[in-house]
Amino acid sequence: MVINDIATWAWDLGEIIFSQDQRTITLTTRSGFHAYDRLSGEQVCEGELLLSPDHNLGAHWVHEQSLRFAIRSKTDREFMVSIKELQPTSDPPLRLVKSFHILPQDGMFSFSPVSSHASFVSGGEIVILDVQDSKILFQSESTKTYYSTPGCFSHDGSFCACRTSSGEICIWGNTSTGYVPWSSLRPRFSWDTFSWSPTSVTILCWSSDIIQLLHPDNCPSPISPNVAKHGEYTDHLVVYSANQTHIIIGQCGGGLITVLDLFGTVQQSFSTNARIKDIKCQNRPRQQAY
Repeated sequence: MVINDIATWAWDLGEIIFSQDQRTITLTTRSGFHAYDRLSGEQVCEGELLLSPDHNLGAHWVHEQSLRFAIRSKTDREFMVSIKELQPTSDPPLRLVKSFHILPQDGMFSFSPVSSHASFVSGGEIVILDVQDSKILFQSESTKTYYSTPGCFSHDGSFCACRTSSGEICIWGNTSTGYVPWSSLRPRFSWDTFSWSPTSVTILCWSSDIIQLLHPDNCPSPISPNVAKHGEYTDHLVVYSANQTHIIIGQCGGGLITVLDLFGTVQQSFSTNARIKDIKCQNRPRQQAY
């Protein structure tokens, strides 16, 4: 049921964020924010986050009852990362929590509130540093790899990932001596965006018509071209076996069933000689039933 409709004049919405007690909703835009009371729908405050082109938003997260932002700013003389907290009843509503002077870094900025690590991605280079002492924890060597997105830190601070122009996801692991290359994942199907899970060390990537769940320790081999042709899984049907050891794939309206193991290896493929509307899977003694 609809609890409330909140009208907003913000045309370039970024994300919708709830406060921890869920009483306040904050809409982020390309440069600012609009906070609303969830029940009344009234706007409680608004403001600018990025005051000039030299300011970049690296992350936002809920801390206790408040929303915090990590903002990188630069001038001719200094580079800084500032942590600001939204307090709707204050004037101004953004309060500076802490700030750090860092080594000069350009590129797309991202930040991990758990580890206080920041990444800077510029073309074929990625730099990860600790903003507390500006110590460089990782710097990629000059390669032909081109990174097309900002770095994305896992929610527990264990990993940092970045998409390449060729559609791979490069992952670096956070160790006691700095970040090290961990794995490189290539999703099986085309995708647009990815994000770390907030509760586990997994990556979700998706497009308009498919989602894929990946794990940094599991680098699956590509599906055989005979199994995954372009457009084959439009209106796809996917289920796990009851014991979670196999994946069963079919196509709505098609007649082919394909069984794969968890590494993507085809175990069996057969025709039902009928048009498929849905697929289920259950265990039977000593065998699987599809």
